[in-house]
Amino acid sequence: MIQGQQCLISILPIMKNGETISAVCKVTYRGLTHLHTALTKVRKLEKQVNAYQTEISDLKGTKYTLFDFSGELEAIRKIKHEATLASKSMSTVLIIGDSGTGKELFAQGIHVSSGQMGAFVQVNCAAIPADLLESELFGYADGAFTGAKRGGMKGKFELAQNGTIFLDEIGDMLLPLQTKILRVLQEKEFQPIGSSKTIHLNTKIIAATNQNIEQLVREGKFREDLYYRLNIIRLNIPPLRKRMVDLPDITYEMINRLNQSGFYIKGITHSALTKLMKHSWPGNVRELQNVLERAANLKTGDYIDGDDIPTFNDLLKENADPHYPSPTYKEIFQKSEKEMIVAALK
Repeated sequence: MIQGQQCLISILPIMKNGETISAVCKVTYRGLTHLHTALTKVRKLEKQVNAYQTEISDLKGTKYTLFDFSGELEAIRKIKHEATLASKSMSTVLIIGDSGTGKELFAQGIHVSSGQMGAFVQVNCAAIPADLLESELFGYADGAFTGAKRGGMKGKFELAQNGTIFLDEIGDMLLPLQTKILRVLQEKEFQPIGSSKTIHLNTKIIAATNQNIEQLVREGKFREDLYYRLNIIRLNIPPLRKRMVDLPDITYEMINRLNQSGFYIKGITHSALTKLMKHSWPGNVRELQNVLERAANLKTGDYIDGDDIPTFNDLLKENADPHYPSPTYKEIFQKSEKEMIVAALK
């Protein structure tokens, strides 16, 4: 309110060398009723779309959709757009990103958005012992080897028939098995261990790694031909420290999920959010999720406060990534406010 008259004030910071040197302030007195109506319609549509995506996700046996990946950074919008396009074809997808950045979320989101009505099957190539990984992937026939399960066992590829198989941490896969994966990608068929039956594959294949896969190829630890076969559609997910402008949105989305799981949190205070903004997040979004869940358990009031956030070792700005200085909370709020208004007007 200015002199008793309702208005909308928007401030756009002017940046130079990562610092705010000035700002453009705009005061709007007209059209506020229309703007409020537009914002209400946008929120209603978002709820309808989210409900629809959740229903599809439940039917396909996944937890996440591409709508669950929060962020308005241009790079994130681009990745989400590319992921949506990737879901429309059977081409392989390679997701690259640090541990905890949300590679599994993107894989599930692509599956939900695809026309594949089969299951989403995830394989952690680093967690399964090397001598068991082949049978886990391709299955085996009755009596294929000593100790084999009577009647045989379906492998992950067969379980993902007409669906999606997600080969997580594929950079840890041994070379002999890489050769067999390459054949599956080329021929679109495979045989279970000890079986003469050929299974023709109709499965979308998504692979992911947190390693420098090009370096693995140069070192001879990853087959070059398999790399090119996987690297048809590539999604590079940036670490959280490079997208701090999205941290408030991600935080509020996580608080909503915590409330859905049984917590009661009205929001987060400025001091708590400022504390989060000063951390470099080596554990990425997964670390942020753990910090917020811990705070949700420790809080004494309705809001997550600064005292509920742990003291990080790298709270000081000089310990953060110097190439990606963290914007202030005020700058982030102003940028988000402007983008919301522009989106609503569109």
